[in-house]
Amino acid sequence: MKKLMITTTCLMLLSGYALADGRELATKNVSELTADTAAAATGDKYLRYDASADEIKTVDATEVFTLFGAAPVALTSTTETLTAADYGDKILLVSASGNNQAITLPDGGTASGACFHLYFGDNAPAGDYAATVAVPSGDNSVFYGNVLMGNQTDLITYSSAATAGTDTLTFTSANTDAGDFVNICSLNASSFSVEGSVRYASSGEDTIIFSSAVASVD
Repeated sequence: MKKLMITTTCLMLLSGYALADGRELATKNVSELTADTAAAATGDKYLRYDASADEIKTVDATEVFTLFGAAPVALTSTTETLTAADYGDKILLVSASGNNQAITLPDGGTASGACFHLYFGDNAPAGDYAATVAVPSGDNSVFYGNVLMGNQTDLITYSSAATAGTDTLTFTSANTDAGDFVNICSLNASSFSVEGSVRYASSGEDTIIFSSAVASVD
């Protein structure tokens, strides 16, 4: 038997509409509904009242749960191409296996205001590790913002800031540690906002995180 997951507020709006067996769906029916405390699964639905159409419509429950936080997504391939639909507004765990990794953002025109939250998890990158995060080739999107860089030896903090035309971020085992992060949000069809914080072990290891490495279009 399928469960009907619905709020009391929504039930008040649904007065006058009928259940499958012909009974009116109203607040008096709340006690008859089954409480549901399980996580949303494929096929689960919520009801939404569309005022413009005066209709009751269904909403995929898994999409609603995404608004309140979804499980982190591990980026394990050496090349990862992000999309707003699959990776937007989620915590993305960057691989720290020692393999170089190239992460490509969606075209600025299709990012739809999405944010991509990149974290280095609980393992510090090892070896000659390097991860790049960049706009796709041919895209004219650029980065704005800065990434704070903290020195763990002398406690000096630097800021690596985006300059005109920058479109690539580079993180290495020298300037990245466990728990470091960068948030990249689409502002419009041609720009992303970047903020983040990384740590490095000792003086002299600070590097420029932002660069212009993608063949962009005018």
